Parts: sequence; structure tokens; C-alpha cells
Amino acid sequence: MKFIFEYWQSFYHFVGKKFFLILALCPIIGVLESIGLALLLPVITVVFAPEAGNSKIINKIYEYFHIIGIPEKLSYVFAFLILLFFFKSALKGLYLYLSSWFNALFIKRLKLLVVKEIKEMDFHHYLTLNTGKIMNNATNEVYKYSTAMKSYTEAISSLFILASFLVALFLISFKISIMIVLIGGSFSIIYSKLNILAKEYSTKMIVTGIEFKNIIIETISFFKYLKATGKLEYSSKKLNSVVKNVYKLNFKTNLTNGLPQVIQEPISILLIIILVLLNHWFLHEESSKLIIILAISYRASANISVYQSKKQSFYSSVGSINAVNDLLEELRLNKEVENSIPRLTFSKEIVLSNINYSYDRQVKVLNSISIKIPKNKTIAFVGPSGSGKSTLIDIMTGILKPQSGEIKIDDMGFENLSIKEWRENIGYITQENIAFNSSIEENISLEIKSDNEIQNKVKQSLIVANAFDFVEQMKHKTNTVLGERGIRLSGGQRQRISIAREIYKNPQLLIMDEATSALDSTSELIIQESINNLSGKTTILIIAHRLATILDANWIYYLDSGEVKEEGTFHTLIEKKGLFYNQAKLQGLV
Repeated sequence: MKFIFEYWQSFYHFVGKKFFLILALCPIIGVLESIGLALLLPVITVVFAPEAGNSKIINKIYEYFHIIGIPEKLSYVFAFLILLFFFKSALKGLYLYLSSWFNALFIKRLKLLVVKEIKEMDFHHYLTLNTGKIMNNATNEVYKYSTAMKSYTEAISSLFILASFLVALFLISFKISIMIVLIGGSFSIIYSKLNILAKEYSTKMIVTGIEFKNIIIETISFFKYLKATGKLEYSSKKLNSVVKNVYKLNFKTNLTNGLPQVIQEPISILLIIILVLLNHWFLHEESSKLIIILAISYRASANISVYQSKKQSFYSSVGSINAVNDLLEELRLNKEVENSIPRLTFSKEIVLSNINYSYDRQVKVLNSISIKIPKNKTIAFVGPSGSGKSTLIDIMTGILKPQSGEIKIDDMGFENLSIKEWRENIGYITQENIAFNSSIEENISLEIKSDNEIQNKVKQSLIVANAFDFVEQMKHKTNTVLGERGIRLSGGQRQRISIAREIYKNPQLLIMDEATSALDSTSELIIQESINNLSGKTTILIIAHRLATILDANWIYYLDSGEVKEEGTFHTLIEKKGLFYNQAKLQGLV
């Protein structure tokens, strides 16, 4: 029974005091079942062997009937029995309804909690996560967690019903009840060994589940490369190895979980035989009482089997409970801190002063960076790969925090701002072509519901992004579903949808991180035209390797080794004939 107290808090946390309601029904059902069995056998005996006379139990019922004014007839005893069993069935139905409701409620609350904690996770911690692990624990293991709760509840229910049977047995015969407890206790050794095995297999299943998920994610992510190079066999071999381990563990788990049902009947029969022999040799209880004891004992032994089976099923999911709880704890410890600050205003400039940042405080990525970004100007960041451009952008969005230095928006420090509100004013276009497996309209609005206002705003965004014409040529127009990662569109079309999404948002700050690096010249020109449509209307930050895309930028920062090496307009930087000039020369711009 240790497991009941050990894991109580894990389940009580999600369903609260309602949990006691379902548990309160169990002893009532057990008492009614004991009374029903105690009455049924004597009544049957009176019907089929009237010469034996009424038993003590029947006479006792007649006494109660006399007190409340019910005729002392066998037909009324039958009527009472029928009502008793119907009432017991009604309570069982209520128990089924409540347990189903609690299980569904548990899954809902647990899933919503996981989603909430992931949403509030610090980005720096996200960089350290194992994707397969978080996907496995947040999906598969959550369902197994709910299965564990169901088994846990049913195990406790069986225990309460078993306790009711034992109380009934002790009231009928103390000596035989002691024998039953001693004999039943000796059989628990078998079950305890099975519980240990179930717990062990459960933990191993988590590890193999994460490994399987990781390989699947890798295979799907790199499917095009693996297919084109004939290397899918590499992933197949890895998957085959993991699947074999899963097969072995599934077999062992199912076998271990099924054994209690297999051995239940032999144990029950053995218990009855032992009781009959002990009564014959030593106890000498009257036969009518013994029959009732044996009937209740048989039901009690069956209930023990149910308890052990559910307990074992629970232990088979213990690994899932621990995995999900560990995930939630990990996310709680790495939650992003949010400030509750007055409304954000951005009317003048963003200023970064002496910004320093290192990943894991080892390799310095940014070194004393100081820059100014005036409102509604286009600012470009250029430089070799690894110079710190993207890290600088991540710091401006607040997903990374500098080790030292200061960031101000209109003279208000970042530490005094609501980061959530600041991000709601940021548009972000990357070279990754962010596209969701939903309609074009939903991809742009990021709204689940639609109305005329949203549809008109989506249309205007598509026009500004130079995407309206190709969308109109599609059969379902803005209702066209893009497919996973926007597979039904070309790279240039996906990028224009991404731009339309940010135009729809109408951000105060638009970030374009290598937004045209993967496009052909024609698509790049179209994207460039879309950017020019926004110039002067919003603050634009551009990270670029192709310097032709930043000819019209108001100011350019050239970064190298985490430092600002040069800054100025395109033409002044060319005139300096420094690092920027060398890069422009390599690209044929001078």
C-alpha cells in the first residue's frame, strides 16, 4: 500500500477534493455486495430446502421487518434483495461515470499544464533540450500517466471493497478471517516480485521511446537528403534495433501484467480448499455460515487479484509518471521571468550599450557592442558567419539575456519592460520560411476563427507582400492548405507568405534574418520590393550576406568576432575601403 501514499499528491494536484467523492463510493459498494452475498445464499437455501428452516440471518431480517412494519414473508426478502442489487449497480454506474470524468479531466489539465510550461520556457533552456525526449514525454507519456491514474484509482477502489469484505468476514467468523488474512498475505510475495519487474520495464520503455522518437524526427527532417543519397537504410537499421528492444519490453510488460489474472482462479480455489479443510479439522463452523464465508472469500480473493493487477498496471506506467513530472519540474525551473510593467512606448529609438554575451559563459559571442536603432529606419547587420549578428537580434527580442550591458527603448531599460508586450510588437522573417500546415489565411492571421475584417486585412497584407496574384491563381485561394512546412509552395512564395504574416501583424520592429539567402534572383527582387514597401513606415533590422539587398539601408553595422568593426551608410563604408568594401568587392558591387 506504500505506492498509494507515495503517488497520492501527483494525482490529487490535478483533480483536487473531487477525488474523495469517487473513493467514498467504494466502501459503500463493498458493504452492499457483502450484504447481498450474506443474504442471497440463506434465501436460496430456504427456497430449495425449506425443511432446513430459516437461518439466523433470515430470522434477523424478519426482526427488522417487524420493527418497520413490513410483513415477514420471503417474497419481501426477495424484493429487498432485488432493490439492494439494483442500488449497488446504480452506484457502480455512478462510479464508472465519475472515474471516466476524472480521467478525462486529468488528461485535459495535465496536457494544458505541459503546454503552459513549454510556452513559458526560457529560450536558453530550449537550446539544450532533446526534441525526442520532450515530444515523447509531452505526448505518449502523458497518456500513460492518465492510464496510471486510472489504474491507481481502481487499485484503491478494489482495496476499499476488499476491506468491506474483510469486515463482513470478521463479523461472521473471527477465527476463519484471521486464517484468510494469513493465507492471502503469503500469496502477496508473488505479486510483489511482479510489481518490481513492472516498474523496471516501465523505466526502460521510456528510454527506448525517446530513442525511437529521436530517430523518427531525424528521418522525417532529413528525408529528402536520405532519399536522394540512398541512405534511408542508415535510419532503418537504427530504427530496427530500437524496435527490437521495444518488442522485447512490450512482451515482458504484457506478460507480467497478465499473470495476476492467470493465477487468480487457482489461488482462489486453493484458498477455499484450505479453508474447508481447516474448518473440518479445527474450527467446526456450521455449514450455512461456512458457505457464506466461502462465497465472500471467493469474491475477496478475486478482488485481491483485481487490486494486484491494477497495482501492477500502475507500476508499468510509473516510468511515465516520473518522466512527465521530471519534465514539468525541469520546465518550472527554467521558466522565463516576465515583468508586470506599464504599457510599452517606442517612439524614438532602441539603444544597446556595452552588450556582452557568451554561450555557457565560455566562448564570447558579443564583445562590448554599442548601437542605436532610430524608429522607422532600416538598419542592416553584415559580417562573416559567427560574427554575432543573429545573437544580437536574439538579445533585442529578449529571448537571450546579455551577461552585461544595457538595452533601452525610449530611455526605458529592458529590465523595466514587459518582454511579452515587446515581442507582440516584433515581426520576424527568417530564411527558414515559417509555414504552418493550415490555410493561407490562417498562416497570415494566426487566428483560428475568421471574419470579414480578418479576410480584408489578409488580402491587404498579401498585396503589400507581392503575394496576392499567385494566391488568387490557386483553386481555393486564401483557403488553400499549405501542407507541412508549406510544402505546396515554392521557396519564394513561402517567403512572401511570411512577409504578409508580419505585415498583417503591423509590428513596430521588423526583423529580417537572411530572409532572401535561399532564393533565386527573381524571387529576391520581389521580396526586396516588398521590403521597400515597408521602408519608412516601420523599423526594419536586416541581417544579410548579400549586400545588394541593403543598398538602401539607412545605416549599416559590420560585425566581426563579436565586435562592431565598421558602421555607416553603404556609400560611406565603400569609401572607407575596409572590411565592408572587401566583401562588396567579392560580390561584384564595386
